[in-house]
Parts: sequence; C-alpha cells; structure tokens
Amino acid sequence: MRFDQVPWIGTTVLVAKTKHALKGCHGVVKNVLRGQETSSGLRVAIQLSSWNPACPFKTVVLDYDDVVEAVYVTPY
Repeated sequence: MRFDQVPWIGTTVLVAKTKHALKGCHGVVKNVLRGQETSSGLRVAIQLSSWNPACPFKTVVLDYDDVVEAVYVTPY
C-alpha cells in the first residue's frame, strides 16, 4: 500500500490570521486535515511553542491560509 506523505508535519509556522488572538505566535505543525470546507480545502493542527503551565502542549486548529512558514535568516 502507498501512504500519502505530508511534508508540513514538523514545520515551524507563525499564526498570521488578521485579528486573531494568537497572531504572531510560533507553533509546530502536528497534523494536516484534508477535505475541509475552506478555500484551500486544508486545515492544520499546530502545537504552540509558548509555554503555559495552565495548558501545556496547547494545540490549535487553523485554516491552512492563516499560517506561514517561519523562516529564520542569519546575517553573515
């Protein structure tokens, strides 16, 4: 059997949704949900990187279009 590979799992992303309470927060993609009723047809479950003792390992499900990949640039 052939299984579909999802290359986004484990990717660090930033929440970029306008007027969202978590905008600017970092997270790691844990799951990709296909066949959703969104413009992209995808939703992603991300685990937030910020530590909160009241809710450790918080996971949020967002539309694929509401997150961007976090790219870090180091100057020479």
